[in-house]
Amino acid sequence: MADRMSLQEQAMLLAEEDRAAMASVLLRSLDPPGYDVSDAEVLERRRELESGEVEEVGHEELLARVKRPSKK
Repeated sequence: MADRMSLQEQAMLLAEEDRAAMASVLLRSLDPPGYDVSDAEVLERRRELESGEVEEVGHEELLARVKRPSKK
């Protein structure tokens, strides 16, 4: 069996449509993530952000908050 790098190199030589079809097959072969977010939840979170109910947190701030010990 060919190694992963060789397969990747061969796949990159395929036409874009064929690469897309291969990517689709590979993605469908993976187990689904352990979480699910509904369209309704996404719309609600967007509404909250746009209305000012919640404040957007940037990536750096998120990392800082995750690393900060919780105050109990």
